[in-house]
Amino acid sequence: MVEISLSGSGEGPEGAIPRGYSTSGFLREERPSPLKKLAKSLRGGSPPGCSDSERRTMLHLQRLVGEFFVRLEKLDQVIAAVVAAGRCRHCDGPLHQGNYQRKPRGGLIATAGEAFTRRHSLCCGRRGCRKRALPPSLRFLGRRVYLGAVVVLASVLAQTMATVRAATAASGVPWRTLRRWGSWWREVFPRLPTWAELRAHFAPPPPDEALLPQSLVARLGADLQRSDGTAREPAADDVMVMSARCLAPVTTGSVVEGSRFVKAAVAQMVAG
Repeated sequence: MVEISLSGSGEGPEGAIPRGYSTSGFLREERPSPLKKLAKSLRGGSPPGCSDSERRTMLHLQRLVGEFFVRLEKLDQVIAAVVAAGRCRHCDGPLHQGNYQRKPRGGLIATAGEAFTRRHSLCCGRRGCRKRALPPSLRFLGRRVYLGAVVVLASVLAQTMATVRAATAASGVPWRTLRRWGSWWREVFPRLPTWAELRAHFAPPPPDEALLPQSLVARLGADLQRSDGTAREPAADDVMVMSARCLAPVTTGSVVEGSRFVKAAVAQMVAG
């Protein structure tokens, strides 16, 4: 069973991750993970049409953390470099770093991720243009104050637990926020070009739109297991990295064809 702690404290000399984004291991906490409730609720039922492997994957998406965010930060850095190499889409001028700090929230799910505050950004260096190009990000889901992984996992909790109040207690995300995210997954995300492109890559049937993001996370886990060619279940952080890669194009409106840059960055990481 995968056990990657998703709720390291991120506080104090032992729990904090330096601003340099280096870590010697996972952050851990002695208290039981609130996401264990997710496993309990999923044993009672899962989305219609889910295979056994998809159900097992959801059961094991219980913990994530420090090293997970280091992976995302490295990918974000490479994505920014790939976008910068393509120059400004408005005037073909050079793109320079214009990074800025954010104050992300991790709720009870990803406190460790709050230490990763740098948002990679680019700005055209040609006088008279100076337009900003915001590369796709695997850590930040648009302008939302909560980390992207929290948006996904807390939304899954809201789908699988008995009440929204229970999901709030487990995730640390206010119930109004969870309901707003739920509306976004049901009403906005399925209409985006990102989803149209993404669902076309899945073998039929694609993840159920009515059950996003739970159906997406389950399907990614099942596909990773099949691609591995073994009965071994995929690591939870691998599933969530895949989820972040799929959602990355949604995180920017100033860089078109975001998925192309994400794929190029992943290819560079693999080759390197």
